[in-house]
Amino acid sequence: MFIKVLRYYAYICIDNFILFFSGEGDDGTSKEVHKYSMVENKWMRYEQTLPILMRPCVAVLSESKEFIHILGVSTEDEASVHMKTEMKRWLKKEQQLMVEDKEQIDIEEIKIDMEEMGQKLNIEKLKIITTYHKKKKKKKEIETVIEHWIRLSLLHRLGWIDIFYMIILRYILPKYFGLIKVFHGHSDCVKSVNFSPDGTKFISSSDDKTIKIWDIESGNVIQELKGHLDSVNDAQFSPDGNMIISCSCDSTIRLWDAKTGIEKKRLEGHTYSVVKAQLSPDGCTVVSGSDLTIKIWDTRSGQNLQTTEKHLDGINDIQISPDGQKIASADDYSISLWNMAGERLRILEVDIGYIKKVQFSSDSSSVLAGTTDGAIRIWDVVSGRQVKKLGGYFDRFNYVKYFPDETMIVSCSSDNTIRLWDVKFGVEIQKLEGHSDIVTAVDISLDGDVIVSSSNDKTIRLWRRL
Repeated sequence: MFIKVLRYYAYICIDNFILFFSGEGDDGTSKEVHKYSMVENKWMRYEQTLPILMRPCVAVLSESKEFIHILGVSTEDEASVHMKTEMKRWLKKEQQLMVEDKEQIDIEEIKIDMEEMGQKLNIEKLKIITTYHKKKKKKKEIETVIEHWIRLSLLHRLGWIDIFYMIILRYILPKYFGLIKVFHGHSDCVKSVNFSPDGTKFISSSDDKTIKIWDIESGNVIQELKGHLDSVNDAQFSPDGNMIISCSCDSTIRLWDAKTGIEKKRLEGHTYSVVKAQLSPDGCTVVSGSDLTIKIWDTRSGQNLQTTEKHLDGINDIQISPDGQKIASADDYSISLWNMAGERLRILEVDIGYIKKVQFSSDSSSVLAGTTDGAIRIWDVVSGRQVKKLGGYFDRFNYVKYFPDETMIVSCSSDNTIRLWDVKFGVEIQKLEGHSDIVTAVDISLDGDVIVSSSNDKTIRLWRRL
């Protein structure tokens, strides 16, 4: 339903209502009180809460049905607690703010249509359905905004239901994406995909030891780069688009001319597979991750400037901050933050699931990571505190990335899906299906309107905002 999942709650049933008191969720013990109408199939959450936190607790209805006795243990001092409250105060109609199942049906309507269309995309049908839903959505927006303001005017007297923000969000703000192209050409699993800075091309790397540059409009391969002796783990354009950097299981990092496809430089020094290599924003430095260490290189000379102290576990990803001042590296159980001199600044730890990918926010103030327990986490760089957690319900995330405006996140998983998330409210907006094997990587165009994805099914797929 719409209330958050709680455990160890107290409840009583009277007439056609069930009252729920307190409970423990993922974010701790709650003081909240909820009511469920079995006849109307409606939930509400009261503005009034319990005066203290209790866990565990039980509720007992008096014989006269006039009072509710709540007994439990205080979470503060572990003292026994007995509270007595009048039944009638919880049954007053004027205190209710209801969320109905019908709203959920309305919310999902367009999403269902998009998913059905995704099975076999028809452009003409797409135009018709999109036009229909735009008209329908406009009417819904007006109705929703009016209701929103009515509720808002009563906010101070009646309280507010957090889930209503999600309803507003899903009516007005969603970005629906549909599959527009499938690219074939690699003979083995595709490991990475990244857009060019101008958005007209993307680059892919594969277990077939090749790197391919694709023209988005025509779908053709513009260049194929060969030279690596083993699987190519990652390939991406330099910030100015003139160079390509790649890394491989052959322990090397290679720099290529983006126009000619000629290898310009080879960086050697790692003893194992290089999982990630990235150019700094100014293009002067290369940072790479492999064999428990991070190496910092001078781009022009190819000299290894610094090798960091070892991680405790294998490095899964590295990322340079947009301001060029910091490096984030992910191993199985933590994220390490470094300065560009290779000095460790901070460790961000994860208690469940190991970390596959990391990304800085555009202002370099936070770090985004996907973990194998199916959660997306965001940390504040300065305090080291985890400030947000999304998901936690699906298969492991192989890749996570902010949209350019950072209001949304795209993720891909071992369950063959791509998912879009709203950052503010932590809700899944859309699920993209089509790949027949693990989705290994995703990237987003600079305007936020196109997503490219790669998979172990040997294909690359392009998804466009509808």
